[in-house]
Amino acid sequence: MTAESYTRWGLVGIGRGGSDLASRVLTRATSDIDDRVLLVNSNVADARRSLDRIEAAIDDRNAIGDDRVAVVGSRFGPETGVFAGDRMAREGASELLRSMTDVLGGTDALLYTVALGGGTESEMPSILDRTIQAPTAGGPAVVAGDTVAQTDASAGDGWGSSLSQFVIATMPFESAQACQQFNAVCLLFQLLGADGRRADMTVLASSTEVNGQLGAPDPDRDEAGSHSVDEQAVNDRIATAVDLFVGAGRQADNPIDDRDFLRAQRVGTDSTASHATFGLARELPIGLDLSAAMDRAAENAFVPLDLSTVDSAFAVVRAPAPRVDDGDVTDGRVREAFAEWKLEHGLRAATGISTLSTTPGDGRTLDVLLVLGGFGLDPLLDRHREPYETVKARLRERGAYRELARAERLERDSRR
Repeated sequence: MTAESYTRWGLVGIGRGGSDLASRVLTRATSDIDDRVLLVNSNVADARRSLDRIEAAIDDRNAIGDDRVAVVGSRFGPETGVFAGDRMAREGASELLRSMTDVLGGTDALLYTVALGGGTESEMPSILDRTIQAPTAGGPAVVAGDTVAQTDASAGDGWGSSLSQFVIATMPFESAQACQQFNAVCLLFQLLGADGRRADMTVLASSTEVNGQLGAPDPDRDEAGSHSVDEQAVNDRIATAVDLFVGAGRQADNPIDDRDFLRAQRVGTDSTASHATFGLARELPIGLDLSAAMDRAAENAFVPLDLSTVDSAFAVVRAPAPRVDDGDVTDGRVREAFAEWKLEHGLRAATGISTLSTTPGDGRTLDVLLVLGGFGLDPLLDRHREPYETVKARLRERGAYRELARAERLERDSRR
């Protein structure tokens, strides 16, 4: 297959955490995203730090400039309320969409990265909504109530609606303040809900879960009370998974593209769930049974989950090109191992396929990525249930019934 046959991904980092993650994805040596990146933030300094990381890691520094930063809301920082995002995004809707279409024109799919729970991050659903409704490349959004110019173009036929929309959404550490966890849960409900703002697929990661896979101390059980966490290492691990995700099978005859991931959610299952997560196992010795390698990846799922509730699954195995050329790892064996793994875990009916990717170099290890979709969300939500209910009680005590009602509506809609 030619490079033109592959999905051309565009990357949009939202807020400080999302921009940090986007920069780490782009600096991966194997990234297929090239220079199609936009960092969206209300804090110029935060965006600049992420942009500096990208510029320091790439050969052609002239390819990445200040046009890759879009400032929304106040230039000095965001509001903190989870429901302030509609107004903040609306204030800069025209400029934001102009930046997106200028920088990301020619893409087939958009991949947003966002750390749920912050201020700028509250704009994610509104940004997603306006992008989908953008009528033409370079044109303003057609959204009722926007102050930007209106057009006669059909929102359903435009640039944004023609693209697959993926979100990599990171939940905050369980040691985070209650209001941050409440904001994150509400934003998650919006992304998964039925109010027209859901992405085609939202890939979830729990900061606490990923942090634990790094061997870092659990901040919720730290006897010293320091709540030490490694946000950068967490983002590095998620970035590695995203790199495998966007490059699935690029150097093989059977790549997995954005349409494959979305088709699996709609075929062979009654579920309409639009969420997934990654499971990642790295630097496993070549020669290890591949179904056992997939078990390792499943054990390292980025959120707590019950594997029996998964209704779609994909496997990406990446091995050094010389080992693939020598037949040490073959696409046929990857397919067989994936079928064995699914059968062993009662996932025979789960939709999805496998692929083999290659990486340069003469290494002796391989990486395995699983993309698991449609699983039950309760194990993840239970981690944040107490702070979520605590903030709801505070809203009730303050008489903030409008915010309380909206939070409860989002929760109901997400479960439809």
